[in-house]
Amino acid sequence: MPVPSSRPHARALLTALALVTAAATPGCGPSDGEGGPPQAEQPPAPVEVARARAGELVDEWVFVGEVRSLRSAALALGAGGEIMTLEVREGDRVEAGQLLVEIDKRQASAKLSAAVSTRRESERELRQARREAERAAALGDVLPGEEIERDATRADALEARKGRLSAEIRAAKAQLSDYLLTAPFAGVVAGRYADLGQWVDPGETVLELVATDEVEILVEVRPELAPHVRVGDEVKLRPAGGLAGLGRAQPAQAAAEVLGIVPSLDPRTRTLKIRLRPTQARTWLLPGAPVEVGFPIRYRAGQAEAGQNQGVEGAAIAQAVIVPRDALVLGAIDTRVIVVDEGAAKPVVVEVHASAGDEALVSGAGLSPGAVVVTRGNERLRPGQPVRPIEGGDGTSEHEAAT
Repeated sequence: MPVPSSRPHARALLTALALVTAAATPGCGPSDGEGGPPQAEQPPAPVEVARARAGELVDEWVFVGEVRSLRSAALALGAGGEIMTLEVREGDRVEAGQLLVEIDKRQASAKLSAAVSTRRESERELRQARREAERAAALGDVLPGEEIERDATRADALEARKGRLSAEIRAAKAQLSDYLLTAPFAGVVAGRYADLGQWVDPGETVLELVATDEVEILVEVRPELAPHVRVGDEVKLRPAGGLAGLGRAQPAQAAAEVLGIVPSLDPRTRTLKIRLRPTQARTWLLPGAPVEVGFPIRYRAGQAEAGQNQGVEGAAIAQAVIVPRDALVLGAIDTRVIVVDEGAAKPVVVEVHASAGDEALVSGAGLSPGAVVVTRGNERLRPGQPVRPIEGGDGTSEHEAAT
């Protein structure tokens, strides 16, 4: 049987190899002399821009404080006994000096009455003794000297007894005040811990009274805030927690003044205590209520001021600028802004010192006030990529960005 020839297959393989080689060889195949049509140049990427600026950036550090009454007291009686009068309940407003509680004082009243009667009797005896002493002195030539001296001594003893009885009466009257409880200041009854007819012991708390018209705020803050706050500074107060909704009835913000700063850290919490006084009355400033306290922190780009920017490197602040937060490109290793330099994107690594609202205080090599930074479209830009600025959030136009 004839064997099939393999020559046609070999010729086909050689032809295919020749075509592949010709296609891979420069200058081979259809060409216009440049190896194919030229690639079209990529158009500039449209981006929104803004200008970096100098000036002031106002940040706010917020901490939660507590409203406290300037005056509050747990009221108790100085004596024990059965409550005979109880005039108030929780929530009642009372005036200074108003009678609140009275306990059974019959025994003390009887003691006072007995002391008064004894003094009256002693005064009668004293008057009689003085008359006898005066008569004896007048009859000095007739009466023995011992009798005259005895009458004078008796008068002196009765005078001393009268003094003792007067002191006992004063003590009995003072003791009677222990059976009465009056309001030491005007305020609202915050707690009632006894009822009519109940027996109370001396010193046992019966009522709690708070003055709601005068309050202060105590707030604990991080020690880093200390260089930024001084006595007399103004801060902002806002309702915290469940009281936030009360802002619908009254303004949800109030001003307060820094009254005092404790110059040492709490050994347990390592925080600094600051005392504030509200300068605006609000119904949500209730004793015991939590409030948010906003401390303004001011940074000046291009100027490091002593006492204002402590805690942030002064040299860095002096070289810093303020840019929109949208200009920041956050990376895994660093943060950058894209500067428009001669119509091309130029990434600049920056350090973020502070941020407030929609702006940030940053510093970076060659970054100065007036620099044009990309605020939208910056995530997809490559170094050196042509860009076409369009009007941004601050109104920087294409023409302004190019100049």
